[in-house]
Amino acid sequence: MLSAVLGYLINQLPGIQSWSVAARVTLFLAVVAASSVVAAATSAATEKEKSTPVPTVSTSARPLSLSEYIAKWRAGPVKLTVEHYNAWVVRKNSKDVKDWTEFDMRFSVRNETTGPLDLAAAPTSLVLVRNAVYPADSTFTDNQRSIAEVPADWNLYGVGFDNVPDYVSVGDKKYDIFWTGSTLKVADEFTSSSTAGNGISYQMPAPAKALKGEVDAIAPSAVNVIGAAWLGTDGLIQGFTPTSEWKGPNSIDSFIGG
Repeated sequence: MLSAVLGYLINQLPGIQSWSVAARVTLFLAVVAASSVVAAATSAATEKEKSTPVPTVSTSARPLSLSEYIAKWRAGPVKLTVEHYNAWVVRKNSKDVKDWTEFDMRFSVRNETTGPLDLAAAPTSLVLVRNAVYPADSTFTDNQRSIAEVPADWNLYGVGFDNVPDYVSVGDKKYDIFWTGSTLKVADEFTSSSTAGNGISYQMPAPAKALKGEVDAIAPSAVNVIGAAWLGTDGLIQGFTPTSEWKGPNSIDSFIGG
């Protein structure tokens, strides 16, 4: 088929009919040979393209950084505000009882989910978030939960609280601390206004660095606390407020006085 086409095309060349038969045959053979070389080269290039692997571009999502997680959590449907707090070290002069850190806190919670929010679940849902694991011999290991959304080696944990009435003393007066939140309707807000009825007391190990005095106020960062969060029933964070946005000052007078 190719030879016939080439022969036809050669016979259409201007003046070709005046050539001798031998000259036309020689031209024809030369054109056929050249076209065979071109066809062979084209075929080899095509086969090379088929055999050469095409680099693939990964479509997997880039892992989020902690700051990106925090931005995502802050945009969640449960809006948290730390109205008052007092972080301090409780000193125990006993061989059997170790010093510990206590966070006395009062929150506001706004429900922007699509259904009622069960505030009675706060002991396991309303947590302080730490970026360190408790020592293995700590008596508080039961109140920390791994944050499932982030890589395990980040050591990010939520510290829950026991809803057992506690108190703080100022002079000769005791101030009760306990949580009474129930169901929060959509778009409603539960706001802490006093220690009575809606305070929370979190406990965790004392900071590694020794402090002086019977009662020592400490910064949340001294015990690796980076914020407060609301954990949903699926274990995912639905709201977050970093320590930088907690309302101060960090003092017993602020916590009690409101």
